[in-house]
Amino acid sequence: MLVGAVDIYTNHAVVVLGATAFPEVEHDDSAATADDRHVVVRTRGQAAPTRVSIWSRDMPYLGPVVFDGELDLMDHTLWVGDIERLTSYTTKVLDSPGVQRVVVRVDDPGHASLIHVGLDLDTEVTTLRPVPGHRPGPRSDPMSDQ
Repeated sequence: MLVGAVDIYTNHAVVVLGATAFPEVEHDDSAATADDRHVVVRTRGQAAPTRVSIWSRDMPYLGPVVFDGELDLMDHTLWVGDIERLTSYTTKVLDSPGVQRVVVRVDDPGHASLIHVGLDLDTEVTTLRPVPGHRPGPRSDPMSDQ
């Protein structure tokens, strides 16, 4: 179930997901890096806002998984924002504070414009395979092709 969504505009090409405490994770050129409380996802940066969708107990199987692990989320809170903490979004989404399994999927690893964050998921995560020649993502309006 979708429990939150936000468009984040960043000066740097990263979005931080995790606890409300300041992240100490050092980001690099990989699609995502993490410590025990945060995941840093590489995005398009200033090209356009990045859409972050937060899911509980179920999530879309679109895009590759760039993080599947445990994060210590204090106070039932998930924080989403930029590395400079100029833009941020917080939401209380968890039934219990502490260590939680978090799954992060993106539309384009290393240049994400869509990020899906899954909480309280089953132990098995699958991925839908795209149709050859088509990227996974929102459906376009069929009337716009005419």
